[in-house]
Order: sequence, then structure tokens, then C-alpha cells
Amino acid sequence: MYFRQKVLVEYDGWQHDRDAKQRQWDHIRREQLEAAGWRVIVVTSIDMDKPHLVIARIRQALDTRA
Repeated sequence: MYFRQKVLVEYDGWQHDRDAKQRQWDHIRREQLEAAGWRVIVVTSIDMDKPHLVIARIRQALDTRA
């Protein structure tokens, strides 16, 4: 979490595919964070196959908020 730039990185694990209540809760929480001005970057296991792209997404978000 990057407080100054209001950028949050969140990992969605297997529970999002298997637990509808958890998925719904996370969607509502993300909407609340975005309404409060936060940029939420969601990372999944597939994203971790190319970590350099995850880093690029985070860097872009930080740069636009600098």
C-alpha cells in the first residue's frame, strides 16, 4: 500500500473463485476504496507468471499519482 499516492495492491487468491461471499465483499470494499480516491491494483496468480508486468502496472499507477 502506497499511502501518499493512494495506491493499493491486492492479491486475489483461489478463494475468489470458490467463495461468492468473499468475492462480493471484496467488490464492495474496492468500490468504497475507489470512491475514497484510491487506485486499487488487483493481482492474481496468472499475473505472477509475468511479474515484470505487475511491476509496470504499479509503477504506472504511482507515476500518475505523483
